Amino acid sequence: VCDFINYFFENMMTEKTGSIVYDDNEKLIPAAVYPAAPLEPVQLCIVENKGSAEEKLKCEARRIVGIINETMAAGNCIKQSDGTLRPARYSDFTVLLRSTKNKATVLAAEMRKHGIPVIFGTEGYAEKREVSAFLSLLKIIDNPDSDVELLTVLLSPVFGFSESDVAKMRIRHKKGSLYSALVFSAENGDGKCKAVLEGLEKYRLLSVTLPLPRLITRLLAETDYLNRVSALEDGERRRNNLLLLVSYAAQYAADNCGTPGGFVNYVLKQSQSGMKSAAALSGGDTVKIMSIHASKGLQFPVCIAADCAGAFNDGESRSPTLYSVSGGIGFRYYDEDKKQKRTTVGREVILDSARRRASEEELRLLYVAMTRTEDRLIFTAAVNDAEKTADEAQALAALFAGRQDEASLRLRSYAKWLCLSAVLHPNGTALRSGESGIIPADTKSRIGVYVYSSEDDMPELPDSTETDDYIPNAEITEAIIK
Repeated sequence: VCDFINYFFENMMTEKTGSIVYDDNEKLIPAAVYPAAPLEPVQLCIVENKGSAEEKLKCEARRIVGIINETMAAGNCIKQSDGTLRPARYSDFTVLLRSTKNKATVLAAEMRKHGIPVIFGTEGYAEKREVSAFLSLLKIIDNPDSDVELLTVLLSPVFGFSESDVAKMRIRHKKGSLYSALVFSAENGDGKCKAVLEGLEKYRLLSVTLPLPRLITRLLAETDYLNRVSALEDGERRRNNLLLLVSYAAQYAADNCGTPGGFVNYVLKQSQSGMKSAAALSGGDTVKIMSIHASKGLQFPVCIAADCAGAFNDGESRSPTLYSVSGGIGFRYYDEDKKQKRTTVGREVILDSARRRASEEELRLLYVAMTRTEDRLIFTAAVNDAEKTADEAQALAALFAGRQDEASLRLRSYAKWLCLSAVLHPNGTALRSGESGIIPADTKSRIGVYVYSSEDDMPELPDSTETDDYIPNAEITEAIIK
């Protein structure tokens, strides 16, 4: 892995691409000795998919599922602390994205369809569904006349109302707050609503007699919420998130009066500042999805850099006016004769400088992604036209006589950088045509390059229904049924 990282960056990070020059002083020198493993240390997978951005992500997710299955079926391939190899586990895999927003959810859902346990963290702690519902319970104990929180709790496993139950309750009493409708239904013979009011009254009395940490522990037990949440998908992680509330409550009560409403506001505020949630799922044996920024300082046995074909942000190119300290101000102007907007030399100089800075920052970020791995490094990219992507890489390699740094300044995605590097690599024959005339670079690094002109060419995935049998907890299941 280190050999390929050195090969890539010694050709990309030069005085022409930014302030950092990747020379002998910067090169990675592996401290550990790795036994021979049956798999390629680095892979680049290019998949053709002409669908939407979401369809491309789903296509990549299926290729990632294949990679995970292939790695786990390969036998001993992950290095242990004693220098020997062991089989891979789900927890060995981490999928890295430039940005997880609107992407991690799509990847995770598609991977779960094929039996891969996945966890990702794009939400704050207070936004976790199980935490949000319990915070709503604390809120209505403090102030029941809050429609959103009351509705959340009624529909949660705490009270188990259906949408139909809530609708009927509201139809009976259309005016006033939801709480007034709850009271009205309870006073008119609705046993379910009466039980809610009795429960809230009981919890309200507990809130003024018990310390906050003990109140939360008691509520989790008496409502059976902890057990019911544990029976859901990702049950262990959800359970641990709820147990964290007890710990956070103790921290809060040590410095504050410890009211439920005050604690809710505390959690909401701290969640925005990075309050941590539980990361355990199925005993910790799960594939993780995270942003490259969030992975800084961490190491993982197998890193999969996904969505590599995603274009870099180039918003400045659309701005009519650009400014820089050295270049001043650059404008677009309207050509009266040709009736169209035209750019100016000054604006193009400023734009070129801005793109170079952005490119340098993206190189740094890619370096972070590559150096998170220990055993295997894999890149996936879904492109509109795989053949065209390969041809562009060949053409640029020929145009710039193999100068990857100069050619890279014209490219606006990790996938295009990687294809340019791979087409000049001795193992990059999948990207080169017979008449390319490209002389491969002299490097001892290894990379497997795979180009799939359609998803049909990819290795077939097992049926998504073929997952390990799950044996439910009979007591928890019975509680849910009741």
